[in-house]
Amino acid sequence: MSKLLMTLVAAPLAVVSTCALAMDSIATTPVGSTPTVRAPSKDAEPPDNVNLSLVEAVKAAHAQMQGRVLGIRFEMWHGQPTYLVRIYTSRSVPAVWQGRISADTALPVGQPTMLWSHEWNARLRNNIVALRDVHIPLGQVVRKAEKAHSGHVIMAAVRALPNGRAAYRLNLVSNDQVRVLTIGARNMT
Repeated sequence: MSKLLMTLVAAPLAVVSTCALAMDSIATTPVGSTPTVRAPSKDAEPPDNVNLSLVEAVKAAHAQMQGRVLGIRFEMWHGQPTYLVRIYTSRSVPAVWQGRISADTALPVGQPTMLWSHEWNARLRNNIVALRDVHIPLGQVVRKAEKAHSGHVIMAAVRALPNGRAAYRLNLVSNDQVRVLTIGARNMT
């Protein structure tokens, strides 16, 4: 991973560009211009020793809490490389589990929290409802995006679109630039 990646996790994705893509395709179909932003690289060390990919972190989180992934992102937490994961679980009482997984050991880091349904804001509720529209596993979308754009996904999340359908929003680092990709969650042709 590059110095850009470490800089971005230190300042959680404050500087990114948007690139709207066709909702049912992994191919880039830009709407308007597709600017990218080069982030500053001060105070960053390349995480060459990070062992866990984003997709592997999703699997590790599932071992902790069964449910559907709402979002995951790479971040430094108290000097440790981690993945912050949100998983929706609808067991006896619907809740969102939020916890960190070590990017080195795949073990939990810190104390996870539960967000009970009465604590959800409108955006989170909409994203949970949009999970019904998700037909493609997150790992498949991430692997295909990384291959198509020759980069590393550092954030992936389910987002409700204005039309009620679901999409994955990915932040992908490639060539020292961050691209925000929106990919349909129904099919990728």
